[in-house]
Amino acid sequence: MERGVYVALLGIDGGGKSSVAAALREGLEHAGHEVVDASTDVMFERAALGEGHPWESLHHIAEEGWRLYLRQPPAQSAVFTSGLLELTAYCVIRADVVEPALERGAVVLTDSFCLKNVVRTLRQAQFMEGCLREAVDQALRGVRTALSSPVLQPDVGLLLDADPALALRWRRAQRGGLEPGADLSVAGRPGDEAFVELQSALATELREAAGHWGWHVLSVDGRPLAETVSAALSHVREHPGLRGPR
Repeated sequence: MERGVYVALLGIDGGGKSSVAAALREGLEHAGHEVVDASTDVMFERAALGEGHPWESLHHIAEEGWRLYLRQPPAQSAVFTSGLLELTAYCVIRADVVEPALERGAVVLTDSFCLKNVVRTLRQAQFMEGCLREAVDQALRGVRTALSSPVLQPDVGLLLDADPALALRWRRAQRGGLEPGADLSVAGRPGDEAFVELQSALATELREAAGHWGWHVLSVDGRPLAETVSAALSHVREHPGLRGPR
């Protein structure tokens, strides 16, 4: 059987990843492909149901990650560890969800490649008081190196390069506020200004990684969603494994 194709999106919070991923899934299924949603939120929701391995493992990782991240009073070492657990969760998902689906010929789609959550959380730790600021830079270099491995890279990578100010406006319109982890609340700096500062730094690091990995970059600058989806589908369909229904 022909091996499947792994498609991953990357981008800052509020940049439209979930909307684009949903449209990609619809387009691929319409073309006759089986699509497996390996997005982290979906994986953790299923893990919470306790359906055995690997879901129990993911549930424990998620619980520990949030427990450390939300510890009161906030602790730099706890937030740092929470960021590294994001990478651990991705490796479990890759081994126990993504690979089996690819082996049976499915298209696997994730709306947020794990680099975003790792960088976001570790950079938040760097804004906090403590002695781990240099360790954050060292850890991120190691994470980038690990994720550069073909074993962990997707077959098709798409960076949605969004303006943080626009992302903030869209996020507030969608949800009425900011979700935990989107600003610098753990460092004592909640709110819109901190969101834009954190997300701007994150956007720079994601661009650097996407350029290094040779990912496709799609500008998210207020143009209609349909244009972004069309460009994303075009890049995905260029992959040899997606030429024609399965």
